[in-house]
Amino acid sequence: MQISFEYSGFWLLLILPLSGLIAWWVYWHNRGYDDWSKALKGLLTGLRVATFFILGFLLLQPFLISLFNDVEKPLLLVYNDVSQSVNESERGKASTLVKENLGAFEEKYDVKFLDFGETVVPENDSAIDVSFLTDYQVVVQSINQDYYNLNIGAVLIATDGIQTFGADPRFLSLESGAPLFMLALGDSSVLPDIELTEVLNNRLAFLGNEFQLKARFRATRLGDKKAVVRLMNGTTELAKQEVNINSNDFAKEIVFQTKATKVGLNRFSIAIDVLDEEVNKLNNSIEAFVDVLDNRTRVLLLAKSPHPDIAALKAAVVSNDQYEIEVKLLDDWNESSIDYDLTILHGLPTSANDLNRIKVFRDQQIPVFSILTPEVSLIHLKQMDLGLEIQSQRSNVDESGAMVNSNFSLFKAPTNEGIDRLPPLNVPFGEYRQTDDGQALLLQKIGSIETDKPLLLFSNKTGWKRAVLAGEGWWRWRLYDRMMNDGVWADAVIVKTVQYLALKQKRTRLNVAAPERISEGKEVKFEAEYYNESFELDNEADLRLVVTDSLDHDFEYRFQNDGRGYKIAIGTLSPGDYTWKATAQNGQEQFSESGESIVTENKAEFLNLRADFNMLEQWSMKTKGQTFYAGQEAEAVNNLLALETAKPIIHSSKEWQSIIEWKWVAFLIVLLIAAEWFLRKYNGHY
Repeated sequence: MQISFEYSGFWLLLILPLSGLIAWWVYWHNRGYDDWSKALKGLLTGLRVATFFILGFLLLQPFLISLFNDVEKPLLLVYNDVSQSVNESERGKASTLVKENLGAFEEKYDVKFLDFGETVVPENDSAIDVSFLTDYQVVVQSINQDYYNLNIGAVLIATDGIQTFGADPRFLSLESGAPLFMLALGDSSVLPDIELTEVLNNRLAFLGNEFQLKARFRATRLGDKKAVVRLMNGTTELAKQEVNINSNDFAKEIVFQTKATKVGLNRFSIAIDVLDEEVNKLNNSIEAFVDVLDNRTRVLLLAKSPHPDIAALKAAVVSNDQYEIEVKLLDDWNESSIDYDLTILHGLPTSANDLNRIKVFRDQQIPVFSILTPEVSLIHLKQMDLGLEIQSQRSNVDESGAMVNSNFSLFKAPTNEGIDRLPPLNVPFGEYRQTDDGQALLLQKIGSIETDKPLLLFSNKTGWKRAVLAGEGWWRWRLYDRMMNDGVWADAVIVKTVQYLALKQKRTRLNVAAPERISEGKEVKFEAEYYNESFELDNEADLRLVVTDSLDHDFEYRFQNDGRGYKIAIGTLSPGDYTWKATAQNGQEQFSESGESIVTENKAEFLNLRADFNMLEQWSMKTKGQTFYAGQEAEAVNNLLALETAKPIIHSSKEWQSIIEWKWVAFLIVLLIAAEWFLRKYNGHY
């Protein structure tokens, strides 16, 4: 504790004698007090000196500085693996070990108990089920983020080393540098088992077509056994194969050929008959889902002349199995449009003759995606009624970059943080006018100047969908994107454009977005939109939802209005097939929509039950920690308590307090003045 001054403390060397001089002058130099005793004058002199000195002392604005030391114990973070691969009897083993010696641990550490699986939660938090996956990455994130910049002395993790999700923790860095100590759980020995590891299949198939399902499986310590592999659709067996297991470490791929006979989401399962010798019987089956469509969406790409954009557009479209595309030059086209669901026009029209040939798409209201080139006749383009009019006195072009329109709402726009670095497109120079129903996904950016001119515009006049890309050179975007971002963004923009234009939507007053397939343990969410008679978004209706399980049990819910639509989260559902029906009631009007959802069993934790002690050893050694096995619990406790690197940190801080603000100082001054006045008055002076 010390005193500091706003002004120099050397002034006290002047204040003290000056206070004494004033007091001497009053009581000793002045002859009016000669009849008083020396003791009385001495006392009054002392009171006067004390008063003046304190006042002078306060004029220097003194501060009292107090020094505080705060001792921060090192943290001991205790993580328990509560995923389904860990035996129930071993869950919480790390916490149990620490709590049995809690007194000793609390002398050295500040202990935190946590559970982890799919995420990290406080110990015994029953509000969140984290048992369906094991993700060691969330443990590293918890250490790095939740306890950032804190004094972490050590981390104790009780787990079996079986990871079913996330990045390998051995390649993730711990910012604290704290050592990791592992309590190895489970059994690392190789046991007799058949495991279906993977199923490969197309996501889409078309009605009446045949498609393949490939299943890969491994068998350990089951040499000279036979395995029967079955392909099932529900309870119906579609095919089966017998496999001779000829070694104790056996792997094979089984191929099934089947036919798409039902439109919609089809669920198939591949199962291997359980053998008596197997220890883990939960990994003998695996499911596959195939969305069966009536037919592919047919796209015609019609171009005036060869151009690099054409190959780029075709490659983007065929990246989605749902679409098949045919490329033709205008001179080779036989003017058949009835067989196509969407037409992409490149560099058309350039003349009245071109217009006469392609206006069939306008007349038959076939969705059109038009890509403009410098050769396009803007006068004839206007007559195609594509939702964009460009007025120009000359056929000049600008070089335009792009920016995403934040107000675009027709579909979720792909994001691209590097959009400013894309090569420019050649766009027509002139004044742009779009129809009232138009929405621009991309806007033009000329140099560094952001404009409101559309670059990629969508319109939907009376149900006829059109899009215009007002520039040529898309191939340069795709090439740049593939070099820098693996071609994700450029292709995604084209695919989403084609999806929107080619989608045959029913014009209904109630639209519900529901999950077709969701994994066990994941929250099930529904979203809905209700429209009035003018097909404007309306949030006045009462929307309700009924979910029915396979046993015909109904669960009723009510949608919540968030101002932009309706949403509801109904929590998690048990594995099985569910049907749902949403109903909108607005006055006397009622609308409904129904569908199906499948909740699949999450068996990731049961596919492999062999503990991976090697991974635990490598992970702990990387952090200068150690792995302890069954029977070494006492050694683990001793190592943690004797850990020399886990030391407390002393945080020193200073507190500045103004002495002027102390009320008792003011009381002391008043007391000194009052005492002097009383003595003077009592002895006949004022």
